[in-house]
Amino acid sequence: MRIAIIAAVVALVIGLGAGYLMWGERARQATEARQRAADELEATKARQADELRKLQQELAAERDRRQRLEQVISEGRK
Repeated sequence: MRIAIIAAVVALVIGLGAGYLMWGERARQATEARQRAADELEATKARQADELRKLQQELAAERDRRQRLEQVISEGRK
């Protein structure tokens, strides 16, 4: 009976230890995956911000060209 109790306790300790190690590994993997996703999101935001800035510059340049063209046309009509 005593050997069975000792074997059960040893098996329980080994099982809990293995479970804890596996749980820790899964938690680490989840944390790394979350960090990768956050990094990718930041990179995407940066690319989108650059693209938006370029589009705004192009729009401003197009507005300037249009304004100059309208000015030239209006001067030609006078």
